[in-house]
Amino acid sequence: MILKIIILFFAATLSAREPAVFTQIKNSAVKKAISLIPYKNSFIPALDKKFNYDCSGLVLAAYYSAGYDLLAISGKKKLSPDMAKNIYMLFPEAKNTNRTLKPSAGDLIFFNNTYDKNRNGKWDDFLTHVAIIVKTDPDGTISFIHVTGKGIVKEYINLSFPQQMTRQGKIINSYLRVRPTSDPVRIKYLAANFFYCFLVLSP
Repeated sequence: MILKIIILFFAATLSAREPAVFTQIKNSAVKKAISLIPYKNSFIPALDKKFNYDCSGLVLAAYYSAGYDLLAISGKKKLSPDMAKNIYMLFPEAKNTNRTLKPSAGDLIFFNNTYDKNRNGKWDDFLTHVAIIVKTDPDGTISFIHVTGKGIVKEYINLSFPQQMTRQGKIINSYLRVRPTSDPVRIKYLAANFFYCFLVLSP
C-alpha cells in the first residue's frame, strides 16, 4: 500500500505540469470533496493520511486523495500553524481578486472575517476560511464545498449580487457567519460579503 502511494505521488509530480493532467487532478479533488458530504468527525481521511477537520484540512485531503500534495511545494520551508494561510502563501501567482472571474472546478476561494479569529471584536480578520470550488454557473453563481460546524457541505456565492440570498428562486449566496448579538444589524452575512480572492490553480 505504501509503495503504491509513493508511485502515485511520483507519477502525479512528473505529469501534473501537463494542463490536461492537472485538470484531471483538480476534478478528482472535487469528487473527493463531494464524496465527503455530509461528513463530520475529528479528522478527514485521505489515502494513508488523516487531515484536520477544518477548512484547510478538507482542501488538503481532497488534493492528497487526487495524488497531489499542495504543501509539497514548501520543501523544507517552515510552515505556519495556520494552514489556510500556508496554502494561500505557497501559490502567490495563483491569487486572483477579480470578482467577475469564473473559476473552474478545483480552484480555491478564500474568505475574510468569517469569525473573530484574533478575538478583538473587530472585523479585521484576514484569510479565515478556504473552500474548494465545484463549478460556476452561467449566471455567475459559484458552488463550493467547505467545512462547517454542521459537517462538510456544498454552498453558494455570487459576487454580482452580494446582497441577495436568492434570485429567480435559486440560492445564489449562502450565509457564512452566525450573527452574534453584539454585531450591528446592518452587517451582511452572505458569502459574497466575505470574499477575498480566488486561487486559480494551474500546472
